[in-house]
Amino acid sequence: MLFRPYTFYMGRKRTRVELMPPPKQPLEGSTLTEEKIDTLRRCFEAGLNNSQACRLAGISTITLKRAYDKNPKFKEEMESAALEADVMVTSSLFKLATGFVQEVEELKTVSVGDGMSTVEKHNRLAYFQPNVKAAETWLTNRQPDKWKRVQTVNFKNDDLSDEELDNKIAALMAAQSENES
Repeated sequence: MLFRPYTFYMGRKRTRVELMPPPKQPLEGSTLTEEKIDTLRRCFEAGLNNSQACRLAGISTITLKRAYDKNPKFKEEMESAALEADVMVTSSLFKLATGFVQEVEELKTVSVGDGMSTVEKHNRLAYFQPNVKAAETWLTNRQPDKWKRVQTVNFKNDDLSDEELDNKIAALMAAQSENES
């Protein structure tokens, strides 16, 4: 089996997850080793779901579920690692949805005379406008009863022929796509 490193990016944080060969001594009564547990933790911190984390750690999701059932503290530890990733994403989404100010680095060409110039780095504050899609995502997930996209189609057959029914469906779909635009 080849062991390959995987690198995941969350914002500016870079998490490197490596598959490791099994250690000499497994944990008591389990196929989960310390290295596999560490790999799982790093995967959850990087925002991966159970099946992705298990695949990278070299275990089955059933093994993970059994470990959760046997050891609630282990489950809590893994959920805490996953929660950290959720908090980072939530924070970033909120920041995008409301707009923010951030220091950015710019390169400027400055003339030094005799037709010569040099490049200088300058820092400045930049304002990033709120992102409507981010705000929509935030609201649909935080307040689904108020912001969930619900499509209600009231349709009465009225004994239409197949052709008339197809035309009516096409008209409804066209009207819906115009409303979404």
